[in-house]
Order: sequence, then C-alpha cells, then structure tokens
Amino acid sequence: MSVNASTPACTGGQLYTVRPGDTLPSIGSAFGISLESLVTANPQLITAGLVLCVPVSTAACCLVLTPPGGGPAGASGIALVSPSASLGGTTLLVGAINLPPPATFGAFDTYFTRFVPPQGPSLSFALGMTTSAPQAVYAGGTAGVTASLPATTTVLVFPGTAVGAVGPVVLQGTLANCR
Repeated sequence: MSVNASTPACTGGQLYTVRPGDTLPSIGSAFGISLESLVTANPQLITAGLVLCVPVSTAACCLVLTPPGGGPAGASGIALVSPSASLGGTTLLVGAINLPPPATFGAFDTYFTRFVPPQGPSLSFALGMTTSAPQAVYAGGTAGVTASLPATTTVLVFPGTAVGAVGPVVLQGTLANCR
C-alpha cells in the first residue's frame, strides 16, 4: 500500500493510492473497515493511481495474542483497539497472562508491547505487572494515538528494559484478526 503525501488530507480518514490489482474489498480488509464505509467515502470507480480516502474504523475490537512457535507454553494475551473521539485518537490496551518473569530471557525487567504498522513508525509502551501470585498479569495502555493502524499492523509482546534492550517476542497477533 502507498499513501500519497502530496494530496490534501481527507476528513475523518487517511489517503491511499490505489495500486494495480487492488479492489475495494481488499483495501477495506487491509485497513480493517467495511466495504460499505469505503464505498460511501469513495463512490467513484477505482483505478490504479487514484487516491482514495480510507475512513478510520470507529468500532472497538479485541485481538487474541498467542506465542510464536517455541514461545512460552500457556501464555496468552489480548489487545483492545478502541477509537475515542473524546481522547482525540485511538486507545490501545494490552494484557498478558502466564508469562514467565522477564529475567527468564536475560537482563530484562519488564514486558513491552509494540504495534508495528506496515508503514510509518511503530508504537511501544511498557506493560506493568498487576498481580504476582499465583500468575503474574501484565497490562498497559496508551490513549490519543493518531497514527494509522491498518489491519496489517502486527502486535508484539516481548521482554525488555527502559533503556531499549529487547528480548524475544513471546506473544504476537495481527489486527486483521481483531474482532
């Protein structure tokens, strides 16, 4: 996907330049919006090179995070993506359970999550430990996110440190599976 930065911004969405082979259903799916919303914002026929306004999804959704192959057995998590007009953007919340202590993977003191869109900067925040026994629960969030998070955005959970050292990915998911 490509975004044409030279075209003026559309109200309530983001710009997308149609590529050869794109269809409205494939574009809607890639951005996590309904075909109806995309057609309402762009009633014209689409052709390669046409710049479309892709509306921002206004529905909250949840995504189950699972360990990658070889990840911690029994670990799981959830990510909530919730657009919020009152907070001026999207609220992101992540929770994880059954993770081993971060130090299991090296000199790490907490877990972090990172939302990685296919284009643009990623967004990371720390997950704090909310309970300790018998199972540690890690949770965290941020509000007012204005960056685009299309359906192809990957969500990762990994051990790390405040100075930026990161360990292996222990949970992951893709916003395409957000329901």
